[in-house]
Amino acid sequence: MIHRAIFGSLERFTGILIEHHAGKFPLWLAPLQVVVATITGDADDYARAVLARLKAAGIRAELDLRNEKINYKVREHSLAKVPLILVVGRQEAENQSVALRTLGGANQEILALEDAVVKIAAGSTPPLALVVSAVQISLGEFHTPSTDDCAQGPGWSAREYRDRCPLHPAD
Repeated sequence: MIHRAIFGSLERFTGILIEHHAGKFPLWLAPLQVVVATITGDADDYARAVLARLKAAGIRAELDLRNEKINYKVREHSLAKVPLILVVGRQEAENQSVALRTLGGANQEILALEDAVVKIAAGSTPPLALVVSAVQISLGEFHTPSTDDCAQGPGWSAREYRDRCPLHPAD
């Protein structure tokens, strides 16, 4: 915990957040979300295409084309706590697919490139409440939630009402 008075509330919050997650941030919060790592040099061009597709989808990604064994690359990026590693080789390049490895997961999942991009993009989207609050704060429109915010919308189920109402106690 950071206790120095020279740090402001933002710095303390960042320190608490890092400590809470032990550096293993959720995908939407991680500074680097995906690393594209190659097995062989034959897949370098395909890896560049995968990286371009990820960046076009707004995903923070980097490329690892080093001439190292794949196990070394996976271990290095796992120690750096990168949430997702996309492994590509000759076979993935031929099939237009990727091998998706999650941080802390023992298995990998083979997905078509477009399916992987959609899945990663969905996971890299921050929770709506944080986005709305950040936009409201930046526009100067933020207000404290009140009972008026809990007016049940048309067609909402009881569960949707509980999930959307900021004042409703958690079950």
